[in-house]
Amino acid sequence: MIEVENLDFGYKSGMVLQNVSLKLEDGNIYGLLGENGAGKTTLMKIVLGLLEGEGRCTVGGYRPFDRLPGFLENIFFVPEDFAGGNISVDDYAFSLGKFYPRWDAESYRLYADELGVPTGKRFSRMSAGQQKKGIIAIALALNTRVLLLDEPTNGMDIPSKSRLRKLISRCASEDKIFLISTHQVRDLEDLIDPIVVLSRKNVLLNVPVQEICTRLSFVNSAHRDEDALYCEAVPGGFVSVVPNTGAVEGRMNMEVFFNAVISDPDLFKSMF
Repeated sequence: MIEVENLDFGYKSGMVLQNVSLKLEDGNIYGLLGENGAGKTTLMKIVLGLLEGEGRCTVGGYRPFDRLPGFLENIFFVPEDFAGGNISVDDYAFSLGKFYPRWDAESYRLYADELGVPTGKRFSRMSAGQQKKGIIAIALALNTRVLLLDEPTNGMDIPSKSRLRKLISRCASEDKIFLISTHQVRDLEDLIDPIVVLSRKNVLLNVPVQEICTRLSFVNSAHRDEDALYCEAVPGGFVSVVPNTGAVEGRMNMEVFFNAVISDPDLFKSMF
């Protein structure tokens, strides 16, 4: 479990996170959404122990900034811009795996093969997308209880994104937390649940997809619905966010939901 209470953090340029409280439970794949500068990467680095804020943050009972072995062996972070240097994927994987007691070399081989990673090749000679797939194959095989992924689909082609979704879904378990920060919500909307939205330096929402679909409907139409909670133009017409007055849960449009929340934070916070 990850628990954050009354957390403040700022740089010289100003506050990034203010009075943030958040609880992330085991067994979930969380999507961390927010506009540029909302503090998503900063929050992940605090959870990782690379930064320390004012307030309380614990991961599995550990204080991250203490960087104790029992904490470090059960958490891993894949940054948005990963550059592995002049070392092969295999050499990096097996060197890193020594520090993680749940490292699974056989699974690493399988994941790398599924993602099409040239494991004998040096990171420095690979494209950004190939490097990202390489480090993600390694990260999944480390079997840490907490895995933080910052924009994991950046640089990947469409087939690779599909394979990645399947791999993460397969690797998820009741004793793990995945926290995925992304702007590419369409790439991952069938995977992430619950959704955490950062806005105004704070956690605006932390809500399961099922609860969203119970309370809201996403309706496509040829004309703008002036009475909708939110409405935006899409190819072929409009999509509206309206209260779900029926008993049937529909399919969620995560990108439209995020846009709706950012357009009127107070309204949607009051609903959840």
